[in-house]
Amino acid sequence: MIVPCKKDFFNFTDKQFDMEKIKENIRRSRRRAKDNFYGYGLANDWDYFLTLTFSDELIDRYDDEAVKYVWKLFRQKLQRINKDVKLLAIPERHKKKNEEGKKALHLHILVGSIDLTEYMERATDYHTGEEMSSNGAEVYNLPLFDFGFSTIIHFPKTEAHKFINYCLKYLTKQLYEPCILDNYNKRYYYRTLNLNKKEKVILYMEDEDFDDIIFSNMRLDSDTKVSLVKDKEHIKVVRIKKD
Repeated sequence: MIVPCKKDFFNFTDKQFDMEKIKENIRRSRRRAKDNFYGYGLANDWDYFLTLTFSDELIDRYDDEAVKYVWKLFRQKLQRINKDVKLLAIPERHKKKNEEGKKALHLHILVGSIDLTEYMERATDYHTGEEMSSNGAEVYNLPLFDFGFSTIIHFPKTEAHKFINYCLKYLTKQLYEPCILDNYNKRYYYRTLNLNKKEKVILYMEDEDFDDIIFSNMRLDSDTKVSLVKDKEHIKVVRIKKD
């Protein structure tokens, strides 16, 4: 509730305006974003890992809105090639600050349902001129992105989980950043609207049956990790994750 006091000045009443409550909402939205991102990552097929770095000469990369607009233009360009393209992007801030104390953004993106082979060019090291690679994978540039520098890696679907976890690392890092109002109502990731959602299974059972199912999953697969997310009266929520 906003109570008008003087012209161009507003006073927030203590009861309706609780700074700590807003910060807790931000922290909760961060945790929810991480869970949703991981769900989208696992529920879809990915072919490429793309990183976009924005040029100071072409865009104010310290302006989040400008970066979002360029991201929109690039997304639309890929959708003109294939309207069914799937994109899941994590923004990350550079370590270095500008004179105003702001950090520039770049994007890490999972790409699927599109063939970009004809648009890719082999990336070479600026200093040595040698072709670039990363952990044995060939690195390419994507000239379709004309607002800065790009690198793209094509990976087999069996290795998708490695790149999903790599992106998740940047999102997790955001969870431990200071909780300030600048984070309020901000997106922690960007995506196309055609992504498959994670599967949820709801079962009604006794405690003994519940424990038996959970522990049997752990025994069957050594790569399976089970964590209890919520444990309240009459309801338990468990996350089962395969590495």
